Amino acid sequence: MRFAICSAAYPEDPAFMTDFFAGIEAAARGHPDCELVLAVEHGFDAVEALAQDRAGRLRIRMDRAPRPTTPAGLRRRMLAAALASDADIVVFADFDDRLEPEALGLHAQALAQADVSYGDMILIDGAGRRLGRRFFDGAAIPDSFVGPDAIVERNFLGFGNTAVRRASLARADLAVPDDAMPADWWFFTALLSDGLRACRAAGPVSMYRWHARSTLGGAPAATSAALRTRAGLALSHYAQLVDRVDAASAQRAVERLIRFIDSGDGSFAALAPALDGCPAVWFEDVARASRAVTEMPADVH
Repeated sequence: MRFAICSAAYPEDPAFMTDFFAGIEAAARGHPDCELVLAVEHGFDAVEALAQDRAGRLRIRMDRAPRPTTPAGLRRRMLAAALASDADIVVFADFDDRLEPEALGLHAQALAQADVSYGDMILIDGAGRRLGRRFFDGAAIPDSFVGPDAIVERNFLGFGNTAVRRASLARADLAVPDDAMPADWWFFTALLSDGLRACRAAGPVSMYRWHARSTLGGAPAATSAALRTRAGLALSHYAQLVDRVDAASAQRAVERLIRFIDSGDGSFAALAPALDGCPAVWFEDVARASRAVTEMPADVH
């Protein structure tokens, strides 16, 4: 079985990058036909020294961006580089996270019956300390599903906990918009809209680092402003996928949520019961808050 571990490489905390490469080496051990494929941000020359330290233990191929990119644009280069590999299975890894040693085997097992594999993640802080929680905790994540419906309102498929058969990737539209945010939500929604099947891995596949620069992190929004920002991202996401999936109902619900948040300072307190115990899965907070607003009397919003 041939594996390509693929990541978007950009300037990051040196400790994060060291941990990333250590995780890649541990995951690749026992899989001799494995390469690391990096889409490298323009001007990120420091990655060369990091890679050279491991050149004797791990095959590394780099695709360097010829000019500055957006985060989504760099992921688009990553996907194209993954498709250009000769791997059977493409495993995604985030540059500030760490793959679990069993990740490749767990993904391969899930992909025996699916096109896409997804696994749980162990939450850690910026220093790498375990937070005693997993990303999927309390989220009722399905064991398998077909099509994009399971990730229309929320997303649990990221570029740090998934793998794809390269043959299935070849069927995909890799033209991730430059302003797609988050790019992983756009990509997996578009990919699964072709009727592909996704299957959950039998165990956690990575450690998800929740730090100060995390875009979404490992917890629901804690303020009205944060929830408003996430709702805006969701609304933009739906607009970019309007010709691919039917997200009209979810889009209207998020629009109502935004109007409700913008209506006054007391709006977040009114949503607190809906967000109590909300799991870490991305945009679960937006989905729960949107449903709560939809269920309110019409004169409230």
